[in-house]
Amino acid sequence: SSCSIIGRRRLPSSSLLIQCRCISSSHHHIVSSGRQSAILNRRPPHHHHYDSASTQIRSILLFGDNGQQFDKQRPWHNPNFMKDDPPDQVEAWLISLLKSASNDIHTEYSPNNPPVSFDGTKFMLDSRIYLRVLEAYARAAKHYSGAPQKAEYWINNSIRHYENARVLFESKYRTKFGSELMQSNQTQQSAAAAAIVHGLQPDVEFYNAVIECWANSKEQISIPRSATWLSKLEADCSTNNPLLLQPNA
Repeated sequence: SSCSIIGRRRLPSSSLLIQCRCISSSHHHIVSSGRQSAILNRRPPHHHHYDSASTQIRSILLFGDNGQQFDKQRPWHNPNFMKDDPPDQVEAWLISLLKSASNDIHTEYSPNNPPVSFDGTKFMLDSRIYLRVLEAYARAAKHYSGAPQKAEYWINNSIRHYENARVLFESKYRTKFGSELMQSNQTQQSAAAAAIVHGLQPDVEFYNAVIECWANSKEQISIPRSATWLSKLEADCSTNNPLLLQPNA
C-alpha cells in the first residue's frame, strides 16, 4: 500500500494527516505522500497583543546567524544551541535550568511543579528549552535506546508547564486566558504575564520532533506511536484555545 514518509520511517497513508496553520507565521514543515500532504505550520511565541510587555522582557538582543535575533539571556533560542551535544547532556542542562529557575522564585522543582513566575525581569524560561531536548533525542534516536520514550516524557512535561502557567494566569487575573475579555481589559502587568504564558506554549515543532524521534528509532512500535502523536496533534488543534496550532479549514 502507499505510504507517507515522515523522517526516515514509513507510515500508512491511512494515518490521519492534518492541515494546520498559525496566525502570524509563514514558516512551515511539510509531510507529504504521492496523493496527500499535511502542512504543519508553526509560529513563534505570539506577541501581537503584548508589544510593550515583550519589549520589557526582551530588552537585550544578540544577533545570531543569518540575521536572526536571539536573546542574550536565552541562548537556547538559537537553533544550533547544544546541537552537537548528546541528548543526555542537553537533558541535564534543561533540568539544571529548571531547578535554577525554581530556586530564583523560591520554589522546589519537580515535573509536577515546574517553575512559573509573572515577574518578567526574573523569569526567562519559555517552551524552547524543551524543544532543544526533543530535537536532541530525535537526532540521536537511531543509536540511543529509549530516545522516543524520553521525547514523550519531555513533551508531556512541556505541556504540563504551559497548563500550570495558564491556570496561574486565570487564577491571578480572574479571566480566561486568550479570551476577548482578557484582551480588552489587559493592563501592562497582565499583558506581561500573558506574554510569559504564550512563551511557554508548545507548538507544532514539538510534535514534529517526537514523531521524528519515533520514525528514526528501530523500535517495533514506532509506526503506531507516530500515528498516535499525529492524532494528538489533530486533537490539540481542534480542542485547545488559544493555540499555537490552528486548523485553517
